[in-house]
Amino acid sequence: MQDKTATAPHRVAALACDGVTLFELAVANDVFGTIITTASGDPLYSLSVCGPAPSVMTDGGLRVEVPYGLDALAVAETVVVLPLVDPGSVPAPVLEALRLARSRGQRIVSLCTGAFVLGKAGLLDGLLTTTHHNYQDKFATLYPKANLQRGVRFVENDRISSAGGLSSGIDLALHVVERYFGREVAQQTADYMEYQGPGWKV
Repeated sequence: MQDKTATAPHRVAALACDGVTLFELAVANDVFGTIITTASGDPLYSLSVCGPAPSVMTDGGLRVEVPYGLDALAVAETVVVLPLVDPGSVPAPVLEALRLARSRGQRIVSLCTGAFVLGKAGLLDGLLTTTHHNYQDKFATLYPKANLQRGVRFVENDRISSAGGLSSGIDLALHVVERYFGREVAQQTADYMEYQGPGWKV
């Protein structure tokens, strides 16, 4: 269902910490940082890559600058929690910033093992959740109060959504585009990315 109140540019904060996986960082950038615009030429999204430090080391050993601090979460309409190699190492200020985002009613989207970050923040109790299939048993052990879904591309709750691993994050991100700006715009984004997966069309 499309959110009829959505306006452009929709502000997205992509949360990156040390150990962030490069693929999902690229997913956030490619979906929410594309050149797709409104009919009047305005950008659809304003993307801020933010975190607790001015730079992060990715899972592949690349150092990436993080232009914005955690205060970017306060003004975002959608927060994308990127996965980490070791999601148990998330700094306490990040967890608190996510709790505040939840209390403000912002949309929070986790990709891959980003669900562990939300679980550690205590935001998934009783909610539908998924994560990368290789880590689902570990997730179920650590966060038994979450309603873990296996064998799905992504799941949604009222304000918190989560995707499985890798390309399923593209599906959830495109679904978020569709939710705010409609299927035609989401399809334009997918076409621009030359992404042909149908998983976002639910």
